[in-house]
Amino acid sequence: MSSANNGAINAAHVASRKRKFTGPNQAESSSKKVVLELFPTHPTQKPPSHVSQSTADHDTNGGQNRISSSHRNQSFTSLLNSGHYTNHDDTYLLSSEQLRSEEQEDPLEKLFKSQYETMRETCKQYFNSKYNDLLRQVEERTSGIRKDKDMEMAHMRSMITHLEEKLPSDSAHIEQLNEVINKRNTELDNTRRRHKELEEQVVHSKSQAELWKEKAGTTEEMLWNMSSPRQAPCYEVEEGTSFSSVGGR
Repeated sequence: MSSANNGAINAAHVASRKRKFTGPNQAESSSKKVVLELFPTHPTQKPPSHVSQSTADHDTNGGQNRISSSHRNQSFTSLLNSGHYTNHDDTYLLSSEQLRSEEQEDPLEKLFKSQYETMRETCKQYFNSKYNDLLRQVEERTSGIRKDKDMEMAHMRSMITHLEEKLPSDSAHIEQLNEVINKRNTELDNTRRRHKELEEQVVHSKSQAELWKEKAGTTEEMLWNMSSPRQAPCYEVEEGTSFSSVGGR
């Protein structure tokens, strides 16, 4: 009986080691199998003396008050997980603390945890470095944009100040130019008026010259006629007209 119990306990150890690979349901079924091997559910078999009386069979009424096998298995499973049950010769102690300590000492689990921590630390450092690089680039670009903006604003302020300083002198210069333009316009108007007057005088002089030309031709003809003895001028004198009036023509 002791060797059978030892074999069952070893099987429980193996099942607990494989818990993370088999899943919780299979591990629980393995534990139940160990309990069933330790304590068969035969109706005539009773649990050990240190098991609580509530889990024992009560056969006072002809088997009517006997506890079911599933309830018995649950009670033994709770005792097994609590670590309060040992075999008859007290050689092995089956407790959840020992199983947990053996699981922690699993080399595969240790390797997995170490690799996980290493990968986690590596990823953390990588993402921290990337974040710091991006933050530095953003700060550099922001500072560059801020510097360019400050330079442009300073240049615009200097231009505005220069224009404000030149504005009075420019205004005075503009006023002077306006005065000169007005003066030139006045002179131009006077010149146009004089030119028009001169044109009128030329036209009048031309008309006077034509008149003088006509008079000169008439005078020359009269002088020619008077100087010629062969042909005296012949005048038609109307009746009642004096000679003096004719000669005065």
